[in-house]
Amino acid sequence: MSVRIMIEHYESVAAASNRMVEAARRGAWEDLVSAEAECAVVIERLRHLSSTQALDPEHVQRKRAIIHEVLAHDAEIRDLTQPWMAKLSALLGDKRRERRMRDAYGE
Repeated sequence: MSVRIMIEHYESVAAASNRMVEAARRGAWEDLVSAEAECAVVIERLRHLSSTQALDPEHVQRKRAIIHEVLAHDAEIRDLTQPWMAKLSALLGDKRRERRMRDAYGE
């Protein structure tokens, strides 16, 4: 596999992570999950490519820049989804408590 193809895969990961952050900003959780699945497929391909491909310094720099971009997206996605996840966790906790009460006292 050529270096160009490997860098294109990294760029595909960055594009998918950008779609993920855009979806998180809009609160479009289904779009976020879809982009995340797409990203996972490309990352799996990269695992096979990266282990066998040596890069020259220019491509190492490009790869590093892409990885930093993806990490920045990841941090923003976590910041955006954390409040939503906390609400979801609270709702699920309430449902669990409700179910335990019904199980304990019958209904």
